[in-house]
Amino acid sequence: MSAPLAPAIADALAQRLDAFRGAAEASGDTGDDEAAHRVRVTARRLHAALLLWRPLLALPAAARPGVLRRVEQRFGARRDLDVLRARVEALRTTERPLADVIATLRARTDDAEERGRLVLRRRSTRRMIAALTEWIAAPAWTPLATLSPPHLLPWLIAPTASRVLVHPGWAVAGIPEPDDPDGRPLHRLRRRLKALRYRLECLSGWYGSPIEAWLAELHAMQDALGAWHDEGVMLRMLVHAGLE
Repeated sequence: MSAPLAPAIADALAQRLDAFRGAAEASGDTGDDEAAHRVRVTARRLHAALLLWRPLLALPAAARPGVLRRVEQRFGARRDLDVLRARVEALRTTERPLADVIATLRARTDDAEERGRLVLRRRSTRRMIAALTEWIAAPAWTPLATLSPPHLLPWLIAPTASRVLVHPGWAVAGIPEPDDPDGRPLHRLRRRLKALRYRLECLSGWYGSPIEAWLAELHAMQDALGAWHDEGVMLRMLVHAGLE
């Protein structure tokens, strides 16, 4: 916990920006599933870091973290369709023809991919990358960045952690159907867990193994709720196609 904050934060942001920029360039060249997945993950990791450290950063106006949210949404939609298509293809048998459903999913995937490429080419996205690159070359900080990690880090993560720990999703009894209105708090909890996990990753250099154990637990819970959510999406699509 003795390492200074400012240099470590600047280095971490530089690494995450480089990873996002590389993933974005690769997705334009290949357009394959894994390339799209890397864009989503690298955008989410950079976005989470900017949101966590925002009280310490004197960023230029163009370096708006919200721009990355649009990238996450576009490429997240593409990734969700990839996962859903794989699940549907695993159900395909001679007795259960699903060619029409799979064709629909492929068409939606192509559309989501094009939407993702468009958001990467948007002026606001390019300006954000350029502004953040300039900031990393000569970082500017708020007075809070002079505080020591032991005093500052709990204060920074507390709002996100508290929104998870007191979330009403924990009170949902049993496992409701994914489209059951009683399951809505679980859908919201899944998103809260995701936000907390990505922000906690930023603190592993100061807290080490205890936070790594917590991250593993959060990842497991997020995966379980994600699988539950995916089953509901797939069921709705099959019902719509008359194949329930």
